[in-house]
Amino acid sequence: MPKAKASALKAVKADSRLAEAHLASGLVSELYDWDCSKARQSLRLAVDLSPGSATTLFEYGFLLSRMGELDESFLLMRRARELDPLSPVINTNLGVNYYYQRQYGLAVRQYIEALELDSSYQPAYYRLALAHLQQGSVAEAQACLDKAEQLTGPSSRLRALSGYAMARAGRRVAARTILNELLAPAQDRYISPVSVALLYLGLHETRAALDWLERAREEHDVSLVDLNVDPLYDPLRSLPRFRRLLASMNLV
Repeated sequence: MPKAKASALKAVKADSRLAEAHLASGLVSELYDWDCSKARQSLRLAVDLSPGSATTLFEYGFLLSRMGELDESFLLMRRARELDPLSPVINTNLGVNYYYQRQYGLAVRQYIEALELDSSYQPAYYRLALAHLQQGSVAEAQACLDKAEQLTGPSSRLRALSGYAMARAGRRVAARTILNELLAPAQDRYISPVSVALLYLGLHETRAALDWLERAREEHDVSLVDLNVDPLYDPLRSLPRFRRLLASMNLV
């Protein structure tokens, strides 16, 4: 990310009218610096410079959704889809907007539409699993995770959500087995602290979940960008420690 930031700033300096340069700069501000105000300025400028770009509209809309401005985000994403109706990325993330609004039925429908465009688009299966879990449909969620793993192979993120689903279904021993797998030392892989936190959330071990979320914050884990809007973290929202974590990332 520091290299991406340096390159984006160099591009902006070379041509301040280049929308893609401001887009890249804004994404680094959003995902790594957690500076939503600066990210908003950069992405808004990218949209102004290239209003016909589905990518800039989509990314600006995604930022606004993570900031909780879901109505405006929805309008931008709908416009992006009008410009690029066959994009599985845009169609999937329009579903994410519904998911953030807790409209899980609409999210499920949108993810299915995205998969009808591209049945091999793995993130849509992952997102569909999340929506099914919020609906209490654990078996359907696990089927989506199995399909995602078939497409791209195993990953700590998929394993963590599978463990979370198992914990939600009362299979605590199986969930803890996956947790122990993720915690096992390994030299050839990176395990996101957010993945570990998710498993602890499923096991209702709040203190440990917060410990790992704070570790993720120290590592600048990009998975934290939706911490303030993702329903997965709703059980933590009333806790002062969680509010302090959000404040440290400029999310409240």
